[in-house]
Amino acid sequence: MRRGVIRLFFFIDKMKKTYTVSERKMAGVYSDTITKIMRENKNVVELEADLGGCIMGSKMDEIDQYPGQLVNCGIQEANMVGVACGMSAAGKIPFVHSFAPFISRRANDQIFISACYAGANIRLVGSDPGVMAAFNGGTHMPFEDVAALRAFPELTIVEPTDSVMLVNLMDQLAKLQGVYYIRMARKPMAKVYQEGSDFTIGKGCVIRPGSDVTIVAGCGIHGEGCSETRHDGIHTFHVGKNANVKYVENHYAEGNGTGGKILNPVTKIYVGENSVFTLETTQIKGVDSTKRETFVELGPNAKLYVTEKLMTHDAQHAISNMEVKLNGEGSSARIISRSVAKGTSNQIFHPKAIGNNACHAHVQCDSIIMDKASISSIPEINANHIDAQIIHEAAIGRINDEQLIKLRTFGMTEEEAEAVIIENFLN
Repeated sequence: MRRGVIRLFFFIDKMKKTYTVSERKMAGVYSDTITKIMRENKNVVELEADLGGCIMGSKMDEIDQYPGQLVNCGIQEANMVGVACGMSAAGKIPFVHSFAPFISRRANDQIFISACYAGANIRLVGSDPGVMAAFNGGTHMPFEDVAALRAFPELTIVEPTDSVMLVNLMDQLAKLQGVYYIRMARKPMAKVYQEGSDFTIGKGCVIRPGSDVTIVAGCGIHGEGCSETRHDGIHTFHVGKNANVKYVENHYAEGNGTGGKILNPVTKIYVGENSVFTLETTQIKGVDSTKRETFVELGPNAKLYVTEKLMTHDAQHAISNMEVKLNGEGSSARIISRSVAKGTSNQIFHPKAIGNNACHAHVQCDSIIMDKASISSIPEINANHIDAQIIHEAAIGRINDEQLIKLRTFGMTEEEAEAVIIENFLN
């Protein structure tokens, strides 16, 4: 069974290169490419749901030049997918286009049964997903299409970054077997790759060695009902040689609902030779229950810097498990965790550093405990090499009375003084 989503992203190093927006629309590139493919292979067909003018442009006026290959099925996406699956059974290779919300929502059952379950050979093309639809409004903005379709067996999702990747992927998909969803823009996109670049579905692309990248991500959980609201995500980073990557992840939750607000992120990081990875995570508000799992592997001379900030209150519960394997000679890790526990909340930290080569690691866990909260810090350090140097420090304590008195002499209330101390501690 093949199931998954292939998202081919690019990273911009603003110090070295500026990317310009292509003068050509992605729709025009799709139109030219599919007609070229149809001329080369008469078994390739292109089906439209009365939206051909939006992506095929003037090519729809040339429909007579492609008899039996360029088909307008009318405003009926579900039936169009069924037609495509029937054509696939007859040996045809259909490319089936509509706006992303229509092809992914209205034809959902046909995609699952007639395409995936039946083992059809079709390519679904969803144009202008997400906010790309702009003035067409919320009805034309699918954010769930990837989540919905990636759960289908035997379906692979590809999302071309620019026109060069789109051309290459379409040429490949015309020759491959299976069900594919092409998630693409119609408007001009920043041109990242050089003409003639080749891509492999299922593998990432190296733009250049030695990239300097900052990625900022976050998740806001909003719960107003009685059922739980949750986010479970897996973030994986493969960092090559001589790169510098900084990943900033912020999470919070809000809402007046009685259901639990749950966050269970998993982060996997693989750092190559002479590269640096900086991880900054912050969770200081509203999450009732969280279990964070972090796995890191370091290559030769690779460096890891981690800063974790956490605050819990009321009856909230938080667990943070981190495993760092220092596999490469000369690798190093510095991990700092700072947390504040209020109310009756509970926190558990379990950092684990494993030295498998000549390496150095320093793990520091500092926590402020308040009210009737509880905090457990469970360090684990393992040395499997004679030159592995690993240090762990942990401290748990209450706010110093002298600090409170000093701030209250400035006219602050006790609550204001505590807030100032906590803010400076976490920062």
